[in-house]
Amino acid sequence: MKLALATSTTLAVATLAIPQAHSDKDAQMQLSKRIVGGNVAPANKYPFSSIIKTIYSEGLSKCGGTIISKNHVVTAAHCVVRTATGEHALPQNIYAGYGNNTYIYQTLIPARRVFVHPQYNSTGLKNDIAILELPDLPLDGVTVATVPVYKGWLFPEMATTAIGWGMTNTTDSHSPSYLLKEATVKIGNTAPCRNHINKYLHDTFVSSNGPRICIERSLTLGNGVCTGDSGSPLLVFVRGKPYFAGVDSNGGSAQGTFSCGDAGGFDFFTNVRNYLHFIYTVTGCWF
Repeated sequence: MKLALATSTTLAVATLAIPQAHSDKDAQMQLSKRIVGGNVAPANKYPFSSIIKTIYSEGLSKCGGTIISKNHVVTAAHCVVRTATGEHALPQNIYAGYGNNTYIYQTLIPARRVFVHPQYNSTGLKNDIAILELPDLPLDGVTVATVPVYKGWLFPEMATTAIGWGMTNTTDSHSPSYLLKEATVKIGNTAPCRNHINKYLHDTFVSSNGPRICIERSLTLGNGVCTGDSGSPLLVFVRGKPYFAGVDSNGGSAQGTFSCGDAGGFDFFTNVRNYLHFIYTVTGCWF
């Protein structure tokens, strides 16, 4: 599939082990580099960031997630449903992390339940959102915290922030750093976003205030998301405070092929504001 390329990282089953925080084996699994461009995020700047590790019958997938309550983390649906086979991971095989900028030092706990959006479509990655129900997280407001949902409007060329533990380029899969990174990315202009979505995702697009948020890479050259960033949040800062706007879903080059951070390419996030009812039906809370 071309543009509809999910940006999770999948590992061969030969490297598989029950995920444990502080695991040496975990540190050697070549989950590699981080967001393209950008900078290492300051410690505790994003205490709502969660590493998501999903065990399938044939391997392990690494994604990101966002803590929205003491019992819930939001991630991408394709992070818990294997795109190639349609396999739904069992809750006990999905681990969410918390409490550290370095993902191998996050504390990992298994999900109790997993809720995939009922209209999720893996072909075009429509409604690419899922919620993990977890045991109580130790929210302390410093190292572990929730983040409010952004309910405002998104405008073309508006600055946003992408964070994650994904690769920094498409060719180098090794890195000595496992730190969370952040990068400024901008909302795309409507016409090129619409053309790209129509051509490669075979879907309609009116604006980034709909189900998908479009990031136009040419507006912030060298910055963007990459493999392993799936499920991680897109943030809007309002008076210095972060708000949860999107869930990293997929992206590609101007030709619809796999790429990261290149001019002419696009990245797409599920717009959280459009899924507040789904979140409410799962959590019982309005965010």
